Amino acid sequence: MLRAIALVLAIVVPHAAAASPLAIEITGTTCDSALRAELADVETNSIAGPRVRVVTSADAGALRAELIVEDREGRRRGPRLVQAATCEDLASSVAVIAAMVIEDLASTPVPTRSFEGQHVVDPEPDDLSLDYLIEVPPRPPRSREIAFVAGATSDIGPDTRRRFVVGARLRRASLSVGIEGQAGTPDEIAVTMRGRISVARAELTASPCLHLGSIGGCWLTSLGALRGSAAGLYGMRTVFAPTLAGGLRLTWERWYRDRIGVRIQLDGRAFATSSRFRVDNMPVWESQRFEASTGLAMLVRFL
Repeated sequence: MLRAIALVLAIVVPHAAAASPLAIEITGTTCDSALRAELADVETNSIAGPRVRVVTSADAGALRAELIVEDREGRRRGPRLVQAATCEDLASSVAVIAAMVIEDLASTPVPTRSFEGQHVVDPEPDDLSLDYLIEVPPRPPRSREIAFVAGATSDIGPDTRRRFVVGARLRRASLSVGIEGQAGTPDEIAVTMRGRISVARAELTASPCLHLGSIGGCWLTSLGALRGSAAGLYGMRTVFAPTLAGGLRLTWERWYRDRIGVRIQLDGRAFATSSRFRVDNMPVWESQRFEASTGLAMLVRFL
């Protein structure tokens, strides 16, 4: 039994000791954390003490990394230039290439020369000419997506009204259609010392859009209702009135991690309906015919 244990230890321990950590040297601040996370998973059992040097840069929206791999024997490969559109693509590509280069170095014999009976390592020449240019193509745009939308808007003008927005969007290539529900804080109007009226609006908006990169343009069609109620007035009652509006929307979107996005929007609408609330035959509130607003929304992709 003791011999069997000793035999297992004799086989396992030297094999575990053959592994050596990967020395990572990154120059530049572009995608530093993503590169270190990906390179930390590269297998290094096949080569002694490999060192990976990466020089990162960003130019005209493209992310670049120059990769050089060396071992303790002086063998080196690179630099190899990797270019990608996102940090995730750049880091994963650099890690794959580093693993391939390390495997190539492990299979390459160490060049030596004999000098007065001694074996002297003859390192490869210090040539920093470019070996390869590897360009990672950007990910193709999604042909179809379904996204959840949640955000808030604020009117532009003296009467600032804030509304909350919840909805969904279906997009195919550069075209999309969205359905959003809006509801906000009511307008409060004091009529007498104790009497006041409250006017609230809720809407459902359909928005077919055309997208060109991060910019989008939409046509808006809104259908909703006004709710007017009174408090502290004689003979008070609650009334409802329909609303119908059309307009345009300009959007800018930015996506993070391919699932979470942020949208900034500018809306302009004209109302086909008008409403007026009266107290004792005196108008105390009247709806606007034109409305402009800005908004910020979060997008979450499900497909």
